[in-house]
Amino acid sequence: MIDDVKAYVLMKGYAKPVSPVINYLSANSVNAYKNLLPVSGITGIGAQIVNNAQGQFLLVNNSKWNNAVAFETYDAGDQLISVSIVGTGDTTLANTYVDFPSNALKVYAVGYNGQKILVYPANTLDVKDSKTNNNDFIIYPNPLKNGQKLVIHIKNSRENLNAELSDMTGTLLISVKGSLSDINKEINDKIKDLKTGIYIISINNGTNKYQSKIIKE
Repeated sequence: MIDDVKAYVLMKGYAKPVSPVINYLSANSVNAYKNLLPVSGITGIGAQIVNNAQGQFLLVNNSKWNNAVAFETYDAGDQLISVSIVGTGDTTLANTYVDFPSNALKVYAVGYNGQKILVYPANTLDVKDSKTNNNDFIIYPNPLKNGQKLVIHIKNSRENLNAELSDMTGTLLISVKGSLSDINKEINDKIKDLKTGIYIISINNGTNKYQSKIIKE
């Protein structure tokens, strides 16, 4: 019966699908396939590691990754280890719970045409104000592992600084005012209690604004 179906389809001479990833088609992505909508998103934005009873996942905000049809998870050997169809784990389709086991390293968003964009982790850690020099603002270690202490350095630092730490959704988690020493102490006291993920730190001295992504492992 299978051979008969194959022969019938070949006889009809149908055009091959435009999409090389037609196998990722689902009810959640019909519009992207039908209207040939390209995937879009910014690496590191709208994605964070979460844990629940089912295991470890990368929680992706679908509004930040428009027209993704699926998310592919790769290990350190660049081998595909899992595919999560867009909307997996969330019936509202607001998010996708992307499988991210302990041996996972990175996740790509996949478009209808096979285009892939790195979702996680952020491949650029530092985002500096255009008025500052490369060595004016340094944060290390980055990524930050459990038990490590974060060091924030600003050249010719002033005493009256404003620092804020937010998650990738923009939610403010830590706010500190004072010297660089005060900021280092307060950030380290509180960041150890935050979940694994990517955070944004912003420090304003009244003239320049310094900003960087921090990856906590």
